[in-house]
Amino acid sequence: MEGFDTFMESLRNQNFGSTANGTGVDLVLSCVDNYEARMVVNQACNELSQTWMESGVSEDAVSGHIQLLIPGESACFACAPPLVMASGIDERTLKRVGPIDLESRVASEVFCGRDSGKFRYGPSGSSKSTTSEPFHTPSLDLQLSISLQPLRPPPECVRTRPLREHCERKIDMNYIEALKWQAAEQFRLASIEKAYAEQVKELTRREMELAHSEFARARQIWEKAREEVERAERLKARATRQTDTSCMEITCQACQRKFQP
Repeated sequence: MEGFDTFMESLRNQNFGSTANGTGVDLVLSCVDNYEARMVVNQACNELSQTWMESGVSEDAVSGHIQLLIPGESACFACAPPLVMASGIDERTLKRVGPIDLESRVASEVFCGRDSGKFRYGPSGSSKSTTSEPFHTPSLDLQLSISLQPLRPPPECVRTRPLREHCERKIDMNYIEALKWQAAEQFRLASIEKAYAEQVKELTRREMELAHSEFARARQIWEKAREEVERAERLKARATRQTDTSCMEITCQACQRKFQP
């Protein structure tokens, strides 16, 4: 398609900044008024994984919609087309002329710009609306009626399937990397605990050796003390025998009684 590559390069241009998905814009706003042009934006944003916002106004300019499309997370524009296209009506048969056509374009741009600010910075309860809508429009998603979650891309969508498969592979790789990191962390902790156990084992061995040496020293002291006691007993017995012998040599009975124990 002529001009498609130029459009892709304009989204990849990072002269003014860069984003996590590798493009140079945070959010693409689409206010075009035909289905083919929106499909071009949808295809480009799907290939670049670029979040974009599409707005439209009804043919009578009294109602409209704001559609946020996140590739890989929400349904793409081809899976959630406008009611006119879903109903099988040829968009080229619709005629928008005069003030209604101009008002539709302006209203589409105004509402898209306002909701892009809500998406980027969040809704502000204190700010007042500067548009002239006669009623307050609540924020709705695309799941219709009572849904609280955005419309998920169907598995058969050929436009978002490569992106979804890439995201799934990325999730699997992240999971594998997380398991590797967890295993490495457990191995590191086990190594630390093993080193600590070795230190405790070595300290216990040294304490046991010290206890054995102290016990041996105490036994030596006890053996030496027992030898001293036995030596004292022998000296006492020797002194007693010598005293008895000396007493036998004394003829005086009174003196013998003095030396006998």
